[in-house]
Amino acid sequence: GQETAGGARAVRTTHAAHRGRGRQEGVLIPGRRTSEEHLLHIVSDSVLGALQKDFPNNSQGHGSDETQAVLPPPGWTVDRDALQSNQEVGLLIGMLYWKIGNEGSKVFNNTGFLFFSMLFLMFTALMPTVLTFPMEMSVFIREHLNYWYSLKAYYLAKTLADVPFQVVLPVLYCTIVYWMTEQPFEALRFTLFVALSTLTSLVAQSLGLLIGAASTSLQAATFLGPVTAIPILLFSGFFVNFDTIPDYLQWMSYISYVRYSFEGILLSIYGFDRGPLDCEEGKFCIFHESEDVLKEMDVEDAKLYVDFIVLAIFFVLLRLGAYLVLRWKVKLQR
Repeated sequence: GQETAGGARAVRTTHAAHRGRGRQEGVLIPGRRTSEEHLLHIVSDSVLGALQKDFPNNSQGHGSDETQAVLPPPGWTVDRDALQSNQEVGLLIGMLYWKIGNEGSKVFNNTGFLFFSMLFLMFTALMPTVLTFPMEMSVFIREHLNYWYSLKAYYLAKTLADVPFQVVLPVLYCTIVYWMTEQPFEALRFTLFVALSTLTSLVAQSLGLLIGAASTSLQAATFLGPVTAIPILLFSGFFVNFDTIPDYLQWMSYISYVRYSFEGILLSIYGFDRGPLDCEEGKFCIFHESEDVLKEMDVEDAKLYVDFIVLAIFFVLLRLGAYLVLRWKVKLQR
């Protein structure tokens, strides 16, 4: 009995010494920690992990075994490839739709450019995040059940690490294409264009998180991502005007967040008393006034502030839905 007690005391002493030495050396030894300290540690390591690929020399030695499962893989969050691809696609689209923003004879081309921009930002935000939870679920469940971190800390760390980069990428793309296509040179319109594009990207990312959280496997997530995007695009108002959609299907247009994005973009570009469009001599211009474009697209009675509010509601509901699905999956494992 005395030997057993002595051995237990020795183990506790050794464990305490290791933990104390770990704190001095900056190495994390899993132990008792307040939730605030733990959340701060996870968030800071998540941001450092996301930037690790871009700044390898400055990120050596940071991080810990505990947070490796929480860290989003740099390739899925943001890195040089993501920034470069957004820049290259922006330049390509800018050259393809070069200086068409003010021409009355190319209105349909310009609306095609505006819709493609929403489409591009939607898929670049949706598809990578669809794979986030399926790739990390098994590790997260195991470490969460071992009380390494709570679900709230994990989910909040993901949000704080990913959202800033989902803002940077749309801003970069929009800044390139807006001026190259010669949309109206007005600060308000440009700001609205960037804001709506960023909101669209954030909503798409939130939908990707929800799909990934609800998927049972990586294969199911990669299949459900594009499939769910089809009705969202069909009822966006670009392929079919709202007044053309049958009455029994019109309700689906209200759950398409791209509808509010595209509607808001059209109002930002052609609304607010923009005035007449340019029409070169010898060219046939279908549209001479910007109001005619809004009437043709069936958005002349839309309200821009409603589009912003609805997109914000989509963002909150989808984020909350992804959290609740993760919480339900954790309870099933208990």
